[in-house]
Amino acid sequence: MKPPLADLIPAHRKRALWLLAAAWLILGLAALPSLNTMSDHGTGVIELELMRTTGKAQEVLSDYGADGRSAARTSLWLDYPYLVSYALFLALACVGISERAQRLGRHRWAAVGVALAWAGLLAGVFDAGENAALLRVLAGHPEQPYPAVAYFCALAKFVLVAAALLYAVAGLLALRRSGAPGTSGSS
Repeated sequence: MKPPLADLIPAHRKRALWLLAAAWLILGLAALPSLNTMSDHGTGVIELELMRTTGKAQEVLSDYGADGRSAARTSLWLDYPYLVSYALFLALACVGISERAQRLGRHRWAAVGVALAWAGLLAGVFDAGENAALLRVLAGHPEQPYPAVAYFCALAKFVLVAAALLYAVAGLLALRRSGAPGTSGSS
């Protein structure tokens, strides 16, 4: 299976990784005021994402009031460019680690990296689905399926992001040592 974004020239990929990391950070910081307002009204973003039931959704809407709902909507709209930046970052990071693993003869590491590059992109898709469901809840529709859709999309997103991020960090550390002069580099 071909990894996503593999056709980017490696020098462009490195530049793109830095730009995407900066976007991920800047967009995350831009959401902080809204996230703080949400927390001040009784429910943080993780609790919102994982509310799952109609009863909990109704409770969140009641706790938030108009200001909390407005802050949550702002946070969700800011999350769309945020999710694009982290999904592309994770995909490119996993592709880079996968290609390095392939060059070093670590074929299993490379294969896992290709799968997790796609998983990073898929995490963004789940995040977008979660946001859409949460926006429906915040628009006054706490009934099912919206809370459940948001919940299951959030769980999938968290698992995929964690797996891709863990692979990227572990691969960077393990393969950096493997590529150093005087080390074996075997899998």
